[in-house]
Amino acid sequence: MEIDIEEFEEVKKIELKEGFKPNIILDRLIDLKGNNLLNTELDFGVAALQSMIKFPDEILSDFNKNIIVDEALNNILKGTDKPFIDLLNEGLNKIKQQPNTEYRMLTSLSINPENFNRTISIDSCRIRFVKNYGKTYSSREGLITEKPTNYCKVIISTQKTVAEEAAENCLNALDIIRAFICLLSNYRYSKTFGMDRDPINVVCLGECLHNTNGSLVYDNFWYRPNFIKKKIYKIKDFESLNWYIKKYKGIKNKTFKKVIKNALLQYVSSFDKNDWNSAFTGAWKVLEILIGEKKAIYDNIIKRGSFLFEEHKYYKQILEHLRDYRNSYTHQGTSVSNAKTHCYQIQDIIKMLFNFVFHHANSFESHGEMKQFLLFPKGSVQMKRRIKLLNKALKYISN
Repeated sequence: MEIDIEEFEEVKKIELKEGFKPNIILDRLIDLKGNNLLNTELDFGVAALQSMIKFPDEILSDFNKNIIVDEALNNILKGTDKPFIDLLNEGLNKIKQQPNTEYRMLTSLSINPENFNRTISIDSCRIRFVKNYGKTYSSREGLITEKPTNYCKVIISTQKTVAEEAAENCLNALDIIRAFICLLSNYRYSKTFGMDRDPINVVCLGECLHNTNGSLVYDNFWYRPNFIKKKIYKIKDFESLNWYIKKYKGIKNKTFKKVIKNALLQYVSSFDKNDWNSAFTGAWKVLEILIGEKKAIYDNIIKRGSFLFEEHKYYKQILEHLRDYRNSYTHQGTSVSNAKTHCYQIQDIIKMLFNFVFHHANSFESHGEMKQFLLFPKGSVQMKRRIKLLNKALKYISN
């Protein structure tokens, strides 16, 4: 899952992003009415228009986004005088008024099922870890011809208006739990020998969506195209896992929690990849989400990341080295043979960053305040000087 780098804010209704001019797209499509090119241009137009729109958090799937944009665009082409933004929000309200249906997602995790028989509720989902699915869900058997039989079985329940929304919600909720497991359990370092392309994450999964009566929603299933069977991992540190879940659920600032959620999803999806160069660039994006800026001021990522460590001068050099590699790969396509080592290096920093976030998130009024805190000077002399100047400024504005 790829995450946009921006200052996340809670969106109640559909809004247009700054800097975009959707009317230019709309005018071109109106001009093409009756032209043979219109169908192709409509697809191009919908794709462009979606990039210009901020959707509320509850609109998760591209399916619903497409419905909203398509309907608004059709009304524009029919000659309505209503503004495009009003038409979008009318479509949003229609979807919100649809009744919810309960769906269940079935998948499995590469963890030992013997010691993980439990239920976790998180992000409007109920996640049950079980030894067997039971006869209720036998409709999936004809579709999946090759599956790991010794994985821990997972049943996730949620309520959404359409199946696509349910699938997205279920997978995100489970991936949050999976992110916590990986933060606790991923190896700090593992050498690669021969053709080994095993993902860094210790858990993986494959998906299938059902109605509550056990029947399949569609005659197909969601799946991971790059599935690699993992060794079974036995979770030992349940206390720390429960701590992560409790801290995540207890974050008070909704906007800040959204940032943290997106960073967790980015982290776990990045280290699912067995292309180390691609995994690394995804992992770097975790830093951009949590301690970066809109304008990609990478010096501040390095300052904030190194602030977390007692050996901050050492980690400043590590972050400089990782940034140089990231820039070489992103801008010039320069890959390296030891990219997996780079992945483990950045994972060290990500783990420390999440540890800091979950310990201190409620100490800050906002995500921005946390980022400001991490830019404070590391030395006590500089910090005391900063305090002295702040007190002087306070006295000045008080007079």
